[in-house]
Amino acid sequence: MGPKRTTIMSNWVPQRSGFGTISGRLPIILLLAGILLICFIRIRLLSLPLERDEGEYAYFGQLILQGIPPYSMAYNLKLPGTYYSYALLMAVFGQSARGIHVGLMAVCLGSMLLTYFIARRLFDDYAGAIAAVVVGLVSASPTLYGQAAHANHFVTFFMLTGFYLLLLASYRHGLLFSVLGGIAMGFAGLCKQPGLLFLLFGPFVLAILRDNTDRPPGSSPGGAPRSTLLSLLAYGAGLIIPIGLMLLGLRFAGVFDRFWFWTMVYPQAYGSRIPLTGAWMNFKARLPEVASVFTVLWVMAGLGVPALLLHPARAKIRVVVAIFLFFSFLTCIPGFLFRQHYFLPLVPALGIMVGVLIATINERAGKRLRSAPLVTAALFAVIVASGLIMQRGFFFEPNLTELCRKLYGGNPFPESLPVAEYIKQNTREDDRVFVYGSEPQLYFYSNRKSATGYIYMYDLAYHHPYLGRMQSDMIREVELNRPRMIVYVSTSMSWLAEPKVVDPLSDWLAGYLRRNRYVPVFWADINFPRDTVYVSGEMARTYARKSDNCMVVFRRGD
Repeated sequence: MGPKRTTIMSNWVPQRSGFGTISGRLPIILLLAGILLICFIRIRLLSLPLERDEGEYAYFGQLILQGIPPYSMAYNLKLPGTYYSYALLMAVFGQSARGIHVGLMAVCLGSMLLTYFIARRLFDDYAGAIAAVVVGLVSASPTLYGQAAHANHFVTFFMLTGFYLLLLASYRHGLLFSVLGGIAMGFAGLCKQPGLLFLLFGPFVLAILRDNTDRPPGSSPGGAPRSTLLSLLAYGAGLIIPIGLMLLGLRFAGVFDRFWFWTMVYPQAYGSRIPLTGAWMNFKARLPEVASVFTVLWVMAGLGVPALLLHPARAKIRVVVAIFLFFSFLTCIPGFLFRQHYFLPLVPALGIMVGVLIATINERAGKRLRSAPLVTAALFAVIVASGLIMQRGFFFEPNLTELCRKLYGGNPFPESLPVAEYIKQNTREDDRVFVYGSEPQLYFYSNRKSATGYIYMYDLAYHHPYLGRMQSDMIREVELNRPRMIVYVSTSMSWLAEPKVVDPLSDWLAGYLRRNRYVPVFWADINFPRDTVYVSGEMARTYARKSDNCMVVFRRGD
């Protein structure tokens, strides 16, 4: 027999399923089945070629493992938390695409378990198990580029860690958990700027869920505000620890000024590219793409909003979940770009809302139908299975190169491996390389340092107040470091250039190649959707490309 449920709304507490019945064992069965399914999906994707964002993080992480701080030999507008996360994962699992994706799998499984414990504590075991499975599945969805180890995965993991620790602080009145929750939320903010929004969510958890009904006998009610204030101060102290250490570390490394420009000053120009009037159009265009896989789960999450009002949980729990949903959505908005992977931090809230819907149905129907949990679990399993079948081309594609093409079209991600291998085999460890394009994975694969900190040409290909300065800096750094090899990337997705903006760079490059007697030594001619043609050696000097998309490796003349 299932657990007894109170009929007094204000006295409702999260329910725990026993293990004496099938219904009691069902949540843990669902959770374990979900974990095994996600492991099966992600293990198949371990050797998928890195895309350019992963290449950026991996290159930064590689430099960190060599003792080189971020923003010294490579620049980008992201905060350093993800770079250090990559360095840690690569130190444990290896400096390869496979090692990075093993680390990603561990992070995603951690997010699943944290979501389970959060929803279980707020609602019940069923809500926790359902929410965890939804997080695992949707976070792996190709429409969110969930197979790639984007910064948003790390934001999500640290945010959920902080959320759970703050729940423990609220229920146990422990200042230590408040400090630890602040530290975790601080790490979430350090992984990417939108993650900083979750720093504001933490105080709501502590202030709203502060349960003073279990005060020690004889204690004064007046101690409650003081206790809450202490918890908030402890949380603030926790936030300061990782952020303060990061700022001090960058200051001592001598890169603070460059860090500040790239992560605080320049993003204001980058984030203002799309006006407010274009935000709604971008959102309307992107949301159907994001929700095109597991669409039913997204619909169920929407139904979870009114279900939250019907659930017998205490009002303060419902308020915190609503605020969590709000802050999770806010992280998708900065810049008004609404790129698919920007929705990843929203997925735990999505999962919890699906869990709330299932829990509410079980709560309402359970009074008349004792097997309601079995019925809802079976329906949920059917929904998951149908989503997997509809996207079997992604979840079960045996050829990873073909899968990469389905995901990224003609982007040169599969070609980056042989190009980087050629560079690695034909240069010394101290030789510099320059990629004239936005393919930082080439630096990581070849384990060669860039001749310039500008590892993306995107920042040099559109109009903004710092354009002239950046282009001049890039040219100066390349000429100073005299790269042994230059990779010319001819594909529009590696540039996204506005008209005429890169003309000065193209003119400079043509002259630089000529003056320093660079000769083509390797071609990757990308004839998508046909096979790529690779040409090396003497034949590369006279090869005539067959496609507009290609990568050409030039070697400096002796």
